[in-house]
Amino acid sequence: MDIQRRADPPLKKERYLMLALGSLAQISNALHWACFLPIMDKVLESYPQATESNLIALSNVFFIVFIPFGPLSIWVQTKYGVKSSMVIGLGLQMIGAWMRVLLNSDFYMLIIGSCIIAAGQPFIVNTASIVSANWFP
Repeated sequence: MDIQRRADPPLKKERYLMLALGSLAQISNALHWACFLPIMDKVLESYPQATESNLIALSNVFFIVFIPFGPLSIWVQTKYGVKSSMVIGLGLQMIGAWMRVLLNSDFYMLIIGSCIIAAGQPFIVNTASIVSANWFP
């Protein structure tokens, strides 16, 4: 019995470009997640209603929001593809970042912006396994 092995598709330069863009999206997401902890004393000076435990909770909100949005991101990737998932994730990340930057007069706007960024995180993070499995066999 002869089993023929399917030939792997040739690796194209576009795939490496998309891999680089996906990596930059992952890095951007990680920077949004951990940006306040190294400068905790400056943030506490800027926002009088913030406490140290609030800032730690602001970092933990990424883990909490991942739970409900993780299955949703997998459904979007399965139904609409990786591109749609990345667009949704990066769009949410952009909206949340702009809320952090432009509406930063209140600590609660910072929390809302972080929650929006955290909602986009699964759409970005969960694409890595699909891209690597499909494009780099």
